[in-house]
Amino acid sequence: MKSKIDIVSAVAKEFDVFIHVNLVGEDVVREIENAIFDAVAEGAVRLTLHLREVNYVSSAGLALLVKLHTKSIIAGSSLVLKGVNPPVFNLLDLTKLKGIFSYE
Repeated sequence: MKSKIDIVSAVAKEFDVFIHVNLVGEDVVREIENAIFDAVAEGAVRLTLHLREVNYVSSAGLALLVKLHTKSIIAGSSLVLKGVNPPVFNLLDLTKLKGIFSYE
């Protein structure tokens, strides 16, 4: 069975988190949160959250994105969302959250 997330550090202090689910809901929120918090604890200066495979984000997933954004600012690191699909981007726009994130 394929892992729901993978975290890779190809460059020192830069972490790429790949999400391998269609829906970011409560079942994967804790796993993503732990991976990101571990990376921040290791001194991550840049976190890239790869969302290419994600088409839906639940309210728990939105709360997680806001929490990760806040945690990264407090830690002095940056959080980048990469490969955001139109349904997810539209949700971020609708909830007035799209302006707080950086995108690639």
